[in-house]
Amino acid sequence: MAKITIDYVETKTVGRHTYYYFRYGADGAGRNAKRIRMRGTPGTREFTDHYEELLETKAPQAVAAARLGNGERRGTLGWVITQFMDSEKSPAWAKIGDSTREVYRRHLDWLRENDGSSMLAAFDKKIVRGIRNKYIDKPTVGNAILKRLSQLWIFAEEYLNLDLPTNPVPEVQKLETEGEAAWVWPPKLFEAWEKHANDTEMTFYFLARYTGQRKGDCCDMEWSDIDLKGNRIHVVQEKTGKKIWIPLHKRLKKYLAALPRSGAHILISPVTGKRYAKQSITNYVTARCAALGHAGYSAHGLRHSAGMALAEAGCTTQEIMSILGHDTEKQAAHYVKQANQQKLANNAMTKWDNADEATGNVLPMAAPRKRKYKAKAA
Repeated sequence: MAKITIDYVETKTVGRHTYYYFRYGADGAGRNAKRIRMRGTPGTREFTDHYEELLETKAPQAVAAARLGNGERRGTLGWVITQFMDSEKSPAWAKIGDSTREVYRRHLDWLRENDGSSMLAAFDKKIVRGIRNKYIDKPTVGNAILKRLSQLWIFAEEYLNLDLPTNPVPEVQKLETEGEAAWVWPPKLFEAWEKHANDTEMTFYFLARYTGQRKGDCCDMEWSDIDLKGNRIHVVQEKTGKKIWIPLHKRLKKYLAALPRSGAHILISPVTGKRYAKQSITNYVTARCAALGHAGYSAHGLRHSAGMALAEAGCTTQEIMSILGHDTEKQAAHYVKQANQQKLANNAMTKWDNADEATGNVLPMAAPRKRKYKAKAA
Protein backbone atom coordinates (compact mmCIF):
# COMPACT_ATOMS: atom_id res chain seq x y z
CA MET A 1 0.00 0.00 0.00
CA ALA A 2 1.37 3.42 -0.98
CA LYS A 3 2.36 5.77 1.81
CA ILE A 4 0.02 8.73 2.21
CA THR A 5 1.64 11.98 3.33
CA ILE A 6 -0.70 14.61 4.81
CA ASP A 7 0.37 17.56 6.91
CA TYR A 8 0.20 16.81 10.68
CA VAL A 9 -1.01 13.24 10.08
CA GLU A 10 1.02 10.20 11.03
CA THR A 11 0.16 6.55 10.65
CA LYS A 12 0.62 3.56 12.90
CA THR A 13 0.21 -0.01 11.68
CA VAL A 14 -0.64 -2.79 14.12
CA GLY A 15 -0.97 -6.15 12.45
CA ARG A 16 -3.32 -5.71 9.53
CA HIS A 17 -4.81 -2.47 10.82
CA THR A 18 -3.59 1.05 10.09
CA TYR A 19 -4.48 3.93 12.40
CA TYR A 20 -4.24 7.65 11.65
CA TYR A 21 -3.35 10.32 14.19
CA PHE A 22 -3.38 14.10 14.07
CA ARG A 23 -0.09 15.24 15.64
CA TYR A 24 0.19 18.81 16.87
CA GLY A 25 2.29 20.97 19.14
CA ALA A 26 4.08 24.31 19.01
CA ASP A 27 5.02 23.64 15.41
CA GLY A 28 2.77 20.66 14.77
CA ALA A 29 5.63 18.14 14.93
CA GLY A 30 7.95 19.06 17.78
CA ARG A 31 8.85 17.29 20.96
CA ASN A 32 6.06 16.48 23.38
CA ALA A 33 3.59 16.87 20.53
CA LYS A 34 0.10 15.57 21.21
CA ARG A 35 -1.76 13.03 19.12
CA ILE A 36 -5.47 12.63 18.43
CA ARG A 37 -6.91 9.46 16.90
CA MET A 38 -8.68 10.39 13.67
CA ARG A 39 -12.04 9.21 12.46
CA GLY A 40 -12.34 7.40 9.14
CA THR A 41 -9.58 6.86 6.61
CA PRO A 42 -7.96 9.20 4.06
CA GLY A 43 -10.28 9.74 1.13
CA THR A 44 -13.50 9.51 3.14
CA ARG A 45 -15.70 12.49 3.95
CA GLU A 46 -15.57 11.57 7.64
CA PHE A 47 -11.76 11.80 7.63
CA THR A 48 -11.71 15.07 5.68
CA ASP A 49 -14.25 16.76 7.96
CA HIS A 50 -12.39 15.68 11.09
CA TYR A 51 -9.07 16.76 9.59
CA GLU A 52 -10.45 20.23 8.77
CA GLU A 53 -11.88 20.54 12.28
CA LEU A 54 -8.54 19.63 13.89
CA LEU A 55 -6.63 22.00 11.65
CA GLU A 56 -8.82 24.90 12.65
CA THR A 57 -8.77 24.15 16.37
CA LYS A 58 -5.42 22.49 17.07
CA ALA A 59 -3.04 24.00 14.56
CA PRO A 60 -4.27 27.55 13.84
CA GLN A 61 -0.81 29.05 13.52
CA ALA A 62 0.32 26.40 11.07
CA VAL A 63 -2.86 26.79 9.04
CA ALA A 64 -2.48 30.55 8.87
CA ALA A 65 1.08 30.22 7.66
CA ALA A 66 0.15 27.69 5.00
CA ARG A 67 -2.89 29.52 3.63
CA LEU A 68 -2.76 31.83 0.62
CA GLY A 69 -4.48 35.17 0.33
CA ASN A 70 -7.60 33.52 -1.13
CA GLY A 71 -7.93 31.10 1.78
CA GLU A 72 -6.57 28.03 0.02
CA ARG A 73 -4.26 25.80 1.99
CA ARG A 74 -1.13 24.20 0.57
CA GLY A 75 -1.73 20.65 -0.59
CA THR A 76 -5.45 20.97 -1.21
CA LEU A 77 -6.88 20.39 -4.66
CA GLY A 78 -7.94 24.04 -4.88
CA TRP A 79 -4.43 25.23 -4.08
CA VAL A 80 -2.92 22.91 -6.72
CA ILE A 81 -5.42 24.23 -9.30
CA THR A 82 -4.39 27.82 -8.52
CA GLN A 83 -0.72 26.96 -9.03
CA PHE A 84 -1.49 25.03 -12.23
CA MET A 85 -3.27 28.05 -13.74
CA ASP A 86 -0.19 30.22 -13.23
CA SER A 87 1.80 30.32 -16.48
CA GLU A 88 5.05 31.05 -14.64
CA LYS A 89 4.72 27.86 -12.59
CA SER A 90 2.97 25.55 -15.04
CA PRO A 91 4.53 24.75 -18.43
CA ALA A 92 1.35 22.91 -19.44
CA TRP A 93 -0.80 26.01 -18.84
CA ALA A 94 1.69 28.31 -20.52
CA LYS A 95 1.72 26.44 -23.82
CA ILE A 96 -2.03 26.09 -24.46
CA GLY A 97 -4.06 28.71 -26.28
CA ASP A 98 -6.89 30.89 -24.94
CA SER A 99 -9.68 28.70 -26.32
CA THR A 100 -8.23 25.57 -24.72
CA ARG A 101 -7.75 27.45 -21.43
CA GLU A 102 -11.46 28.26 -21.41
CA VAL A 103 -12.28 24.56 -21.72
CA TYR A 104 -9.75 23.63 -19.03
CA ARG A 105 -11.05 26.39 -16.76
CA ARG A 106 -14.59 25.01 -16.82
CA HIS A 107 -13.32 21.59 -15.73
CA LEU A 108 -10.97 23.00 -13.10
CA ASP A 109 -13.63 25.32 -11.67
CA TRP A 110 -15.93 22.33 -11.25
CA LEU A 111 -13.21 20.39 -9.41
CA ARG A 112 -12.45 23.39 -7.19
CA GLU A 113 -16.12 23.94 -6.35
CA ASN A 114 -16.80 20.30 -5.50
CA ASP A 115 -13.52 19.08 -3.95
CA GLY A 116 -11.25 22.11 -3.70
CA SER A 117 -10.84 21.95 0.10
CA SER A 118 -9.81 18.26 0.11
CA MET A 119 -6.16 17.32 0.37
CA LEU A 120 -4.95 15.97 -2.97
CA ALA A 121 -2.95 13.27 -1.20
CA ALA A 122 -6.17 11.87 0.26
CA PHE A 123 -7.70 11.14 -3.14
CA ASP A 124 -8.04 7.46 -3.96
CA LYS A 125 -9.83 5.36 -6.59
CA LYS A 126 -13.12 5.53 -4.67
CA ILE A 127 -13.14 9.33 -4.71
CA VAL A 128 -12.12 9.44 -8.37
CA ARG A 129 -14.95 7.06 -9.27
CA GLY A 130 -17.35 9.34 -7.39
CA ILE A 131 -16.22 12.30 -9.48
CA ARG A 132 -16.57 10.25 -12.67
CA ASN A 133 -20.03 8.95 -11.80
CA LYS A 134 -21.45 12.45 -11.50
CA TYR A 135 -21.10 12.67 -15.27
CA ILE A 136 -22.48 9.31 -16.37
CA ASP A 137 -24.99 11.15 -18.56
CA LYS A 138 -22.17 13.26 -20.07
CA PRO A 139 -19.31 10.79 -20.53
CA THR A 140 -17.13 13.04 -22.67
CA VAL A 141 -17.15 15.76 -20.00
CA GLY A 142 -16.61 13.23 -17.21
CA ASN A 143 -13.58 11.73 -18.95
CA ALA A 144 -12.17 15.21 -19.59
CA ILE A 145 -12.47 16.13 -15.90
CA LEU A 146 -10.62 12.95 -14.91
CA LYS A 147 -7.93 13.84 -17.42
CA ARG A 148 -7.54 17.26 -15.79
CA LEU A 149 -7.33 15.65 -12.34
CA SER A 150 -4.56 13.33 -13.51
CA GLN A 151 -2.77 16.30 -15.08
CA LEU A 152 -2.98 18.17 -11.76
CA TRP A 153 -1.54 15.16 -9.93
CA ILE A 154 1.49 14.97 -12.21
CA PHE A 155 2.00 18.74 -12.00
CA ALA A 156 1.85 18.69 -8.18
CA GLU A 157 4.52 15.99 -8.00
CA GLU A 158 6.84 17.42 -10.63
CA TYR A 159 6.60 21.16 -10.00
CA LEU A 160 5.16 21.66 -6.49
CA ASN A 161 7.21 18.94 -4.77
CA LEU A 162 4.18 17.44 -3.05
CA ASP A 163 4.76 13.97 -1.64
CA LEU A 164 1.83 12.06 -3.12
CA PRO A 165 0.83 8.40 -3.33
CA THR A 166 0.38 6.71 -6.71
CA ASN A 167 -1.90 8.63 -9.07
CA PRO A 168 -5.27 6.82 -8.78
CA VAL A 169 -6.83 8.26 -11.96
CA PRO A 170 -5.25 5.87 -14.51
CA GLU A 171 -6.59 2.94 -12.48
CA VAL A 172 -10.20 4.14 -12.84
CA GLN A 173 -12.08 3.05 -15.95
CA LYS A 174 -13.23 5.81 -18.28
CA LEU A 175 -16.87 6.28 -19.19
CA GLU A 176 -17.87 4.81 -22.52
CA THR A 177 -18.68 7.24 -25.30
CA GLU A 178 -20.63 6.53 -28.43
CA GLY A 179 -19.90 7.69 -31.96
CA GLU A 180 -17.34 10.09 -33.40
CA ALA A 181 -17.08 13.69 -32.32
CA ALA A 182 -17.42 14.83 -35.93
CA TRP A 183 -18.28 12.88 -39.06
CA VAL A 184 -16.05 12.79 -42.10
CA TRP A 185 -17.84 14.54 -44.96
CA PRO A 186 -19.08 12.23 -47.76
CA PRO A 187 -18.36 12.99 -51.45
CA LYS A 188 -21.97 14.02 -52.08
CA LEU A 189 -21.72 16.74 -49.42
CA PHE A 190 -18.49 18.05 -50.97
CA GLU A 191 -20.23 18.20 -54.33
CA ALA A 192 -23.33 19.93 -52.96
CA TRP A 193 -21.28 22.44 -50.97
CA GLU A 194 -19.18 23.50 -53.93
CA LYS A 195 -22.34 23.89 -56.01
CA HIS A 196 -24.47 25.89 -53.56
CA ALA A 197 -22.21 27.64 -50.99
CA ASN A 198 -21.80 31.42 -50.97
CA ASP A 199 -18.40 33.17 -51.11
CA THR A 200 -17.78 33.17 -47.34
CA GLU A 201 -18.81 29.53 -46.95
CA MET A 202 -16.63 28.54 -49.88
CA THR A 203 -13.57 30.30 -48.49
CA PHE A 204 -13.89 28.54 -45.13
CA TYR A 205 -14.51 25.25 -46.90
CA PHE A 206 -11.30 25.50 -48.95
CA LEU A 207 -9.20 26.60 -45.97
CA ALA A 208 -10.51 23.87 -43.67
CA ARG A 209 -10.62 21.04 -46.20
CA TYR A 210 -7.19 21.59 -47.71
CA THR A 211 -5.19 22.60 -44.60
CA GLY A 212 -6.95 20.32 -42.08
CA GLN A 213 -6.86 23.05 -39.43
CA ARG A 214 -9.45 23.76 -36.76
CA LYS A 215 -12.15 26.35 -37.45
CA GLY A 216 -10.61 28.89 -35.05
CA ASP A 217 -7.26 28.61 -36.84
CA CYS A 218 -8.97 29.10 -40.21
CA CYS A 219 -10.68 32.24 -38.89
CA ASP A 220 -7.30 33.57 -37.68
CA MET A 221 -5.51 33.07 -41.01
CA GLU A 222 -4.29 36.33 -42.56
CA TRP A 223 -3.08 37.12 -46.05
CA SER A 224 0.38 37.77 -44.61
CA ASP A 225 0.45 34.07 -43.63
CA ILE A 226 0.19 33.01 -47.27
CA ASP A 227 3.33 32.52 -49.35
CA LEU A 228 2.10 31.75 -52.87
CA LYS A 229 5.59 31.75 -54.34
CA GLY A 230 6.91 29.47 -51.62
CA ASN A 231 3.72 27.43 -51.93
CA ARG A 232 2.95 27.34 -48.20
CA ILE A 233 0.80 28.81 -45.43
CA HIS A 234 1.91 29.65 -41.90
CA VAL A 235 -0.37 28.59 -39.03
CA VAL A 236 -0.14 29.21 -35.28
CA GLN A 237 -2.55 26.69 -33.78
CA GLU A 238 -4.88 28.29 -31.26
CA LYS A 239 -5.32 25.12 -29.20
CA THR A 240 -1.65 24.21 -28.76
CA GLY A 241 0.25 27.36 -29.72
CA LYS A 242 2.25 25.23 -32.16
CA LYS A 243 3.71 27.01 -35.20
CA ILE A 244 3.61 25.00 -38.42
CA TRP A 245 4.14 25.57 -42.15
CA ILE A 246 1.71 23.72 -44.41
CA PRO A 247 2.32 23.27 -48.15
CA LEU A 248 -0.56 24.67 -50.22
CA HIS A 249 -2.78 22.09 -51.87
CA LYS A 250 -3.12 22.82 -55.61
CA ARG A 251 -6.85 23.49 -55.35
CA LEU A 252 -6.41 25.83 -52.36
CA LYS A 253 -3.57 27.73 -54.04
CA LYS A 254 -5.66 28.26 -57.16
CA TYR A 255 -8.65 29.41 -55.10
CA LEU A 256 -6.63 31.87 -52.97
CA ALA A 257 -4.88 33.32 -56.01
CA ALA A 258 -8.25 34.30 -57.47
CA LEU A 259 -9.85 35.46 -54.20
CA PRO A 260 -10.20 39.27 -53.75
CA ARG A 261 -8.43 40.69 -50.69
CA SER A 262 -10.63 42.96 -48.60
CA GLY A 263 -8.84 43.02 -45.25
CA ALA A 264 -6.04 41.55 -43.16
CA HIS A 265 -7.88 38.26 -42.63
CA ILE A 266 -8.69 35.82 -45.39
CA LEU A 267 -12.07 34.89 -43.94
CA ILE A 268 -14.16 38.06 -43.61
CA SER A 269 -17.69 38.42 -42.27
CA PRO A 270 -19.98 39.93 -44.93
CA VAL A 271 -21.86 41.71 -42.13
CA THR A 272 -19.04 43.32 -40.13
CA GLY A 273 -16.28 43.28 -42.72
CA LYS A 274 -13.96 41.92 -40.03
CA ARG A 275 -12.56 38.54 -38.99
CA TYR A 276 -15.25 35.87 -38.97
CA ALA A 277 -16.02 34.52 -35.47
CA LYS A 278 -15.49 30.78 -35.12
CA GLN A 279 -18.81 30.26 -33.31
CA SER A 280 -20.61 31.89 -36.21
CA ILE A 281 -18.82 29.53 -38.58
CA THR A 282 -19.87 26.57 -36.43
CA ASN A 283 -23.55 27.55 -36.57
CA TYR A 284 -23.42 28.55 -40.23
CA VAL A 285 -21.82 25.33 -41.46
CA THR A 286 -24.08 23.08 -39.38
CA ALA A 287 -27.18 24.83 -40.70
CA ARG A 288 -25.95 24.77 -44.31
CA CYS A 289 -25.13 21.05 -44.14
CA ALA A 290 -28.65 20.37 -42.88
CA ALA A 291 -30.14 22.52 -45.65
CA LEU A 292 -28.18 20.49 -48.21
CA GLY A 293 -29.70 17.27 -46.87
CA HIS A 294 -26.75 16.24 -44.66
CA ALA A 295 -27.88 17.00 -41.11
CA GLY A 296 -25.36 16.12 -38.39
CA TYR A 297 -22.23 17.16 -40.30
CA SER A 298 -20.13 19.99 -38.91
CA ALA A 299 -17.24 22.36 -39.58
CA HIS A 300 -14.88 20.15 -37.56
CA GLY A 301 -15.74 17.27 -39.86
CA LEU A 302 -13.61 18.95 -42.54
CA ARG A 303 -10.54 18.46 -40.34
CA HIS A 304 -11.34 14.76 -40.05
CA SER A 305 -11.96 14.68 -43.79
CA ALA A 306 -8.48 16.06 -44.39
CA GLY A 307 -6.99 13.43 -42.09
CA MET A 308 -8.80 10.64 -43.90
CA ALA A 309 -7.80 12.00 -47.31
CA LEU A 310 -4.15 12.03 -46.27
CA ALA A 311 -4.40 8.47 -44.92
CA GLU A 312 -6.17 7.20 -48.05
CA ALA A 313 -3.41 8.79 -50.14
CA GLY A 314 -0.94 6.52 -48.34
CA CYS A 315 0.55 9.08 -45.93
CA THR A 316 2.29 7.78 -42.80
CA THR A 317 1.21 8.68 -39.28
CA GLN A 318 4.10 11.15 -38.97
CA GLU A 319 3.22 12.78 -42.29
CA ILE A 320 -0.39 13.27 -41.20
CA MET A 321 0.78 14.75 -37.90
CA SER A 322 2.99 17.23 -39.77
CA ILE A 323 -0.07 18.63 -41.60
CA LEU A 324 -2.71 18.51 -38.88
CA GLY A 325 -0.34 19.46 -36.06
CA HIS A 326 -1.19 16.64 -33.65
CA ASP A 327 1.10 16.25 -30.62
CA THR A 328 0.57 12.49 -30.37
CA GLU A 329 0.14 9.69 -32.88
CA LYS A 330 -3.23 8.54 -31.54
CA GLN A 331 -5.58 10.50 -33.84
CA ALA A 332 -3.33 10.31 -36.89
CA ALA A 333 -3.01 6.55 -36.39
CA HIS A 334 -6.82 6.35 -36.28
CA TYR A 335 -7.03 7.84 -39.79
CA VAL A 336 -4.42 5.40 -41.07
CA LYS A 337 -6.24 2.48 -39.46
CA GLN A 338 -9.55 3.47 -41.04
CA ALA A 339 -7.98 3.91 -44.46
CA ASN A 340 -6.20 0.55 -44.20
CA GLN A 341 -9.44 -1.14 -43.15
CA GLN A 342 -11.20 0.15 -46.25
CA LYS A 343 -8.35 -0.95 -48.53
CA LEU A 344 -8.16 -4.38 -46.89
CA ALA A 345 -11.95 -4.79 -47.11
CA ASN A 346 -11.91 -3.90 -50.83
CA ASN A 347 -9.05 -6.34 -51.46
CA ALA A 348 -10.83 -9.05 -49.49
CA MET A 349 -14.11 -8.65 -51.39
CA THR A 350 -12.29 -8.62 -54.75
CA LYS A 351 -10.54 -11.88 -53.85
CA TRP A 352 -13.86 -13.38 -52.78
CA ASP A 353 -15.54 -12.39 -56.05
CA ASN A 354 -12.61 -13.74 -58.11
CA ALA A 355 -12.56 -17.02 -56.16
CA ASP A 356 -16.27 -17.61 -56.73
CA GLU A 357 -15.92 -16.95 -60.47
CA ALA A 358 -12.84 -19.21 -60.77
CA THR A 359 -14.54 -22.14 -59.04
CA GLY A 360 -17.93 -21.63 -60.64
CA ASN A 361 -19.44 -21.19 -57.23
CA VAL A 362 -21.88 -18.61 -58.53
CA LEU A 363 -25.51 -19.46 -59.17
CA PRO A 364 -27.56 -17.41 -61.62
CA MET A 365 -29.76 -14.98 -59.79
CA ALA A 366 -33.46 -15.34 -60.24
CA ALA A 367 -35.46 -12.21 -60.89
CA PRO A 368 -37.18 -10.89 -57.76
CA ARG A 369 -40.75 -12.07 -57.56
CA LYS A 370 -43.47 -9.50 -57.36
CA ARG A 371 -45.66 -9.88 -54.33
CA LYS A 372 -49.38 -9.58 -54.66
CA TYR A 373 -51.19 -7.78 -51.91
CA LYS A 374 -54.89 -8.13 -51.34
CA ALA A 375 -56.76 -4.92 -50.70
CA LYS A 376 -58.21 -4.73 -47.25
CA ALA A 377 -61.94 -4.79 -47.06
CA ALA A 378 -63.47 -1.46 -46.19
